[in-house]
Amino acid sequence: MMNDQLWIVRGNRQHHCGPDAGFLSIKTMFNGGVLYETPESRYWVDDKHYLILNHGQAYTMQKAEGVLSVCVFFPTEWAGDILRASIEPDDALLDDPFRQQEVLFFETLQAHGDTVSRYMATIKNMPNPSPAQSGIPYEEFLRNLLLAMLQTQRDIAQEAEKLPDARLSTRLELLRRLYIARDYLHASYQHNLTIDVLASVAKLSPYHFIRKFKAVFGVTPHTYLRQLRLEKAQDLLLASQQPITDICYAVGFQSPGSFSTLFHNHIGVSPREFRKQAS
Repeated sequence: MMNDQLWIVRGNRQHHCGPDAGFLSIKTMFNGGVLYETPESRYWVDDKHYLILNHGQAYTMQKAEGVLSVCVFFPTEWAGDILRASIEPDDALLDDPFRQQEVLFFETLQAHGDTVSRYMATIKNMPNPSPAQSGIPYEEFLRNLLLAMLQTQRDIAQEAEKLPDARLSTRLELLRRLYIARDYLHASYQHNLTIDVLASVAKLSPYHFIRKFKAVFGVTPHTYLRQLRLEKAQDLLLASQQPITDICYAVGFQSPGSFSTLFHNHIGVSPREFRKQAS
């Protein structure tokens, strides 16, 4: 794919990426979304989320014209170096300064916030962020970006505290599988999803999946899916002039009447009134 060096990739032209394993990278999108698929799951990366993929992870993606992608690929040794320098004492770093440490990120959609996202917004607006060779001014900035990425992993790992009935390694693996299913749900919400499908993606039994999903995300998979579909419907009502019936089907609801009732019950107004109030 590329030599083991630092790369910044930005573009808005249509392209696709094959299944070759890549370097540790962060993916962000502006003005739309892109579907990434790995052997375990699928991820819809849009304006609201970013995605981190580990070194060696195989994936495919296809981007539509006009969607601006901003991605950073990191040298393999950077994450371990930054992690060691952040948590180990100076004497250990002096005794063995170049020891390699493997770092594995949670490969999951993460909502934009004040840490990682501000770095990606800066990169978006940088002049000509072409592939970056060692020694150019981007290096310190991008090491700080990678530090912020590592800090977000600690926040995700704390979610494992909601799964108290196992040792830590088991809780982290269970958390990873639940996030895989949640991200699959985000990428497939418009389809007719079932508990069996989502549990299979998570490699869990159906009822085990339901119980642990609720423990981590606070609601059942069915409620999570319904809330996500309503959120997507609101986005379409605001951003397009599509007929409400078309929006109903586009986000995965099967009955326009039931959709309008559900929308009113949860949002407080009908879809038509919601659009009217926003205009």
